[in-house]
Amino acid sequence: MVEIIIVIVLILLNISIQSIDVKTPYSQFEQKWVGETLNELIYVYVGFTVFRAFTLEVPSFTSEFLVKCIGLIFFQLAINISFIIIQFKGISLNKEIFEGQGYQTPDGMPESMVIHSMRIALLILGSMVSFSVFVIISSIVLFIITLAVLQ
Repeated sequence: MVEIIIVIVLILLNISIQSIDVKTPYSQFEQKWVGETLNELIYVYVGFTVFRAFTLEVPSFTSEFLVKCIGLIFFQLAINISFIIIQFKGISLNKEIFEGQGYQTPDGMPESMVIHSMRIALLILGSMVSFSVFVIISSIVLFIITLAVLQ
């Protein structure tokens, strides 16, 4: 139930962000990036919700549950990889800030503080998620290499 509420809140937040009228090229790119990132977060929570719906009455020690867990892991891995790609777009967006590509309005402020604040928050959250996914993937690869060496 909590996942459904989170998905609805993220969808409403995405709709409100997309409805803000921005004019500078930077703000338009920033708005697009925030929308893509929110979509990825929606996919993550929808994946968890679908997984929970399909495993409600499945005992956790059965092979059916294990297969569904592996499917969820691969789904989340694919979503996290696309999330990392979106984070690199966000980093290039930061580069544009410092190069002055139409970032600010004449008074020196971002065109939309809501979009700008969301971008900063999502960039920090995304960086933490990206780093943790990198650590998990590296650990799995090192484990597989260790198993291969020991055999």
